[in-house]
Amino acid sequence: HAPRVPTRPSVFDLPSQPRRCSHTPRRPPPSTHSVAQQATATTPAGSFIVTSYVPTRPSSDLPIASPALTMPAARNPDPHDEPDLYQTLGISSVASSTEIRRAYRTLITKQHPDKGGDAAKFAVIQRAYDVLSETESRNRYDQTGVVEKSVEDELLDSFGGGAFRDRGAEDVASKKTLEEALTVTQQQHNESHSAGFEAWQRSRGTGMNKTIGVEDIIETYGVVKGSYDEITLPKIRAFRVDRMSDDAAGGNKSSDGKSSSGAKFSLSSEPIPSTLEWGQVLLHIRASPVNPADLAPGTGAEAGSSLVDGIERKGSFTLGDVNIANTPKPTNLPAAGADFVAVVLKTGAGVKTLAEGDWVMPRHPSLGAWRSLFCAKEKDLRKIAPELMQIENCAMLREFCVAYRLLEDAGDLLRPGDAVIVDGASGAIGGVVVQLCALLKMRAVAVVRPVDLIRDTNANAEAYGAMGETEKEKVLANAMNDSTLRTTVTSLFAKTHDRLKRYGAAEVLLDEGNLRTALERRRFFARPKLALDCIGGAAAARVAHALQDSGRLVVFGCMSGRAVTLPWTTLVARGLTAKGFSLRKWMDAASDAKIEKMFQVVAKLVNANKLAIDHCEYELSSEFQEAMEHSREGRREVKIVLRVDEVGDTYE
Repeated sequence: HAPRVPTRPSVFDLPSQPRRCSHTPRRPPPSTHSVAQQATATTPAGSFIVTSYVPTRPSSDLPIASPALTMPAARNPDPHDEPDLYQTLGISSVASSTEIRRAYRTLITKQHPDKGGDAAKFAVIQRAYDVLSETESRNRYDQTGVVEKSVEDELLDSFGGGAFRDRGAEDVASKKTLEEALTVTQQQHNESHSAGFEAWQRSRGTGMNKTIGVEDIIETYGVVKGSYDEITLPKIRAFRVDRMSDDAAGGNKSSDGKSSSGAKFSLSSEPIPSTLEWGQVLLHIRASPVNPADLAPGTGAEAGSSLVDGIERKGSFTLGDVNIANTPKPTNLPAAGADFVAVVLKTGAGVKTLAEGDWVMPRHPSLGAWRSLFCAKEKDLRKIAPELMQIENCAMLREFCVAYRLLEDAGDLLRPGDAVIVDGASGAIGGVVVQLCALLKMRAVAVVRPVDLIRDTNANAEAYGAMGETEKEKVLANAMNDSTLRTTVTSLFAKTHDRLKRYGAAEVLLDEGNLRTALERRRFFARPKLALDCIGGAAAARVAHALQDSGRLVVFGCMSGRAVTLPWTTLVARGLTAKGFSLRKWMDAASDAKIEKMFQVVAKLVNANKLAIDHCEYELSSEFQEAMEHSREGRREVKIVLRVDEVGDTYE
């Protein structure tokens, strides 16, 4: 489904008669002025005035186009900011490729850190040779005097603290013995009275050391209505999707009239609030992905999207085959879905960091994503750079970032040439992990679940990989249940195999049997150092068994819904470590600067077509049923993205 780009008037420019409306927000002009807004907060101890300084907004309710911005001219880099590459190698600017190579080999023999040389000088020599030994980069350097970096170079320089760029020798982190640590601690205790106070603070935990401020009081007791200027919102019935209980799911059927399996959903229409409360903004959801945890709570990557069970509908009608309701619903119940990218349409009193036209994503998965318009608190949203990526890629930003962090956080363990094994590789996160490994010059072992337990075996998969293109085409052309081809893989696995190979996977295995033996049979002797699991249960044990000793297992999801169980010998005799990972927990602890840097690195790779997720878009209000049918396919290898073009109907 190709995305539609309709041209429609503003959602706030509404006629007196009800009509279908949509909105494409535009960013308001920036303002350097601020005004003081006062509100009254009431607590058991009494009432008090809260003053908040917020940026001024245009007086008109109509979004206006941003004026043309004059950007400063880019500064031409000074060639003297970095050493001359020819001088670094001790050659002339007209040296031949042979002279460059010989000069390089002579210098690294003297400066290699393993032979007592300087690691910093070795890095400069290596960088000079990398540029001058490649014809295109040398020509650019001769013309500009500046070393230009590609997105791959920027990734190698930043990833793992630069560990994936050849530095000559690894920096060994200094470690203290227990005796040294005890000695230092005793000395600090004797030298300073603050040591005891700091130890007392640590013993109380983080929750007991919190400083309570005005924002905490407002969050606990609220702000009295009428003590601040309320922002009036237009009368619109916005679309939203709720997860239904089994008893109320009779209207959600597939196109053939049969009841569909899995979670049941109800597409609804309800009025948005008449005004914005203190600290709230009105959001227009632009796109939202359909994640495994949205369809089956408790599964998927970072399982638990806080979907609400047991929402019953009364007095509803039908739009196509999807249940539609206009009856009032209980407040404070989130809609279905967890992730979204949205645009701020209106800001209420007390909002400090967001402005109309800003792009935002949720800080936690319990806000509800599958809807067109809704009001959310500023503190529950995370601002992202406008037009960071295309809107559908921004909706899948979490998938890109999970894959990036899974490898980035293992920078102390991995180096170029190492192997990483990941199960659930046919999914979005697994596919991005494979692509990142290829960019970082690591070998990715992609593990996918079998479709046919008889045909989809690692022995048959190995035979398929050795086939020529003509033989592979015959496998792809045959039906998946062809009983005459029991000695070859199914066509569905064959398509998955070829796709992951295009992504850069070193090996594609089926999640059955002994994965270590399957790798050894393919002469893959340097076993993986890192295993990434999103399946749980026995699948986690299988990828852990394929690790080399002292390897690491990271669990970032649980598609099977089964607990990870590892033999004690895996942890004790082989020295493996196991840990969990949640991107949202990581972002809660990380600084805004670190999060923004991660977003920018991922966006550069996506915009340069170095990373991609196969996806299919559906419009929320008109194509929701088809999107759900697609999402329930037995093996879906494309990400479903719900696009929001229509925001709802106006009413009087």
